[in-house]
Amino acid sequence: MLFGPEAARVAATPGTLDDAAFAEKVLNVARTADKTPGLQAMLCLKAYEYGIRHVTGATAAGEAMKLLGAKNPRRLAGCQEKLIAALDMRFRQGPAGEKSTVGRELLDVLLTVAERKLRGHKPDEAEDLFRQAAGVAGLIDRSQVARIHARMRIAAHREQAGRRAAALAEAVAKDPGDARKRNDAVLLYVVDLDHAGEAAKLVAADMDERLRTYVPLAAQNGRDVSEASLLELADWYRDLSGRAGPVGRATALHKAKNYCELYLAMHESVDAGQLKAKMILGDVQGEIGKLGLGYETDLAPLALSGEQVKAAKAKEKAAEAKKLAAAKAAAKAAAKKSSSSKKKPAGPKGTSKKPAAPKGEAGDVTWQGVSASPGAGKTPTAGKGSAGGKPGAGKAGPGDKGPAERKPLFSPEGINVPAVDAASSPRPQGQDNATGASRLEDSQAQGRDAPGTHGRDARATSAAGRATLEGAGVAPEAAAQAAAEAKRGREQLKKANAIGVLNLPQWQQAWWLTLEAKACYERAAGLDPQRAPAPGELAALNSALERLGGMGVELLRLEAGKQKAAVVPLLVTVRKDEQGHWGPPAAVARLNAAVDAVLKTRDQMKGVQAAAFPELQGRDARATPSAAAAAMAKTKGRADRIDPPANLSAAGRQAFGELFPPAAGGHRLRPIGGGGG
Repeated sequence: MLFGPEAARVAATPGTLDDAAFAEKVLNVARTADKTPGLQAMLCLKAYEYGIRHVTGATAAGEAMKLLGAKNPRRLAGCQEKLIAALDMRFRQGPAGEKSTVGRELLDVLLTVAERKLRGHKPDEAEDLFRQAAGVAGLIDRSQVARIHARMRIAAHREQAGRRAAALAEAVAKDPGDARKRNDAVLLYVVDLDHAGEAAKLVAADMDERLRTYVPLAAQNGRDVSEASLLELADWYRDLSGRAGPVGRATALHKAKNYCELYLAMHESVDAGQLKAKMILGDVQGEIGKLGLGYETDLAPLALSGEQVKAAKAKEKAAEAKKLAAAKAAAKAAAKKSSSSKKKPAGPKGTSKKPAAPKGEAGDVTWQGVSASPGAGKTPTAGKGSAGGKPGAGKAGPGDKGPAERKPLFSPEGINVPAVDAASSPRPQGQDNATGASRLEDSQAQGRDAPGTHGRDARATSAAGRATLEGAGVAPEAAAQAAAEAKRGREQLKKANAIGVLNLPQWQQAWWLTLEAKACYERAAGLDPQRAPAPGELAALNSALERLGGMGVELLRLEAGKQKAAVVPLLVTVRKDEQGHWGPPAAVARLNAAVDAVLKTRDQMKGVQAAAFPELQGRDARATPSAAAAAMAKTKGRADRIDPPANLSAAGRQAFGELFPPAAGGHRLRPIGGGGG
């Protein structure tokens, strides 16, 4: 039996000094027992049991718990609690020279365990640990005392809130029909205690719809929750933070922050959802910064965090990159081996004439080293398909069948977006949207050059002229102009994609650049219908339109919400006289201006939807709307709807209904006249 006789001898002595020496010996053996985890764990526990009996063995006892926690993470929490006892003994009874070093280590462990207790719904134990930590900090690091006291108050508040929530839950169990107590208990568990699991047990069918929807989702604490639900939960918690006390507000804000970070870690697409998550995260982080000392530390962690998702994705990407590199290396080695085994055919002696390239069976053919499509016509732009590699010289290469069979690869009809209604498109900050026309529409209506035309009339290529061009070949000047327009389109699109869209002015600039890029591509297609687009050119344009369109609709929806909030305070300034006229005129004018601002934003939103999501307008050939388009469809026609404020009197609610008639999704906003309802 390992250490049997010696353990019996140590146990028989009345003093504890030999227990400390024995603990050191047992710990040394435990450090060498890595191959037998069970034995190692037993030895660590024995080393702690003997070492904690005397201050000289407290070091061995603490080291034994560190070793056990490092080797067995599941037992780390219990080991840290035992480590507190060993460090506290050394701090109070050990040599004075070690007090500062041991005290700092003790303070770190105390705060770590206290935070875990606070998050683990054990606020009473957390409060005791914070109190002990405050005493240690008062002796070695007074700069931390204020923050520790703040965390201690949070723990005390949660302990009291827990007692209130338990009492309410008990009352609900006796009287299930008491909706008020049920709602109060649910909100206490969700907001003050971050215990949505207990709140979910109280959810009933007659409760508020948002509570019935989000509390069960919140109870999953980040596990198995869809991306869309993560974003909705973040928005919900942000809303709850505005109606809670200091601790509940901090809890809700931290929860919203964590849901946003998890969403952004899982959702890599640059779209309206990502934009909304970043906006919520920015708002929430700003509010957390205002909470004060002690409230900045996370009070509502998720079971699955954004950092964990990022780490898993990084590990997965590294594995994929390693696999891809190995595959490329193998392919390169195989290609090198294959090429070294082949002999290159020698050309005819005494002549520099190059051998004719072989014809392909069905696809492209090569002519003097340049790939040409079988449908490439005998045109000046055929380029190196002529003798000597000079444009327009000699005969066309083999496989050329003339221009009649070559279909334009990038014509205006081939661009997979409708013509933008410029009047409803927003313009960059500093330009007047109220004029009702975009820069492109203005220039066309007034006969000036449109953006990107550089002194040319963008509408010069008529249908008849285009037919002539297609029949007789494109003039070199037109082909050069088309190439310049396409290049400008790519540049404008690159500028648009480089803008980090986080607010409405930034989006307006990016959106205008994208529309300008689209106009450039359309002009290029009109000038040279046979121009082959660069790889990915069309996909990049459509992707930018859909991405920025989704962002624009979301930003405009949020802007409309702010504008509608400005309408509500103005309602109390207007009244109806005996003749049924609304007044006074100045108040009516202010109300109408606020309503007009909302309607203008709604019109802009519709214009963006028409440009970015044509399938919603019934004007596009795509049969199946994209996921982004389907999401945008939910906002269609809702920007001008408003709900009556909850604090309106019966007379005020009646007046509200007269001013804004009921409609699907709420009440429809409309201007009112000073001389009638």
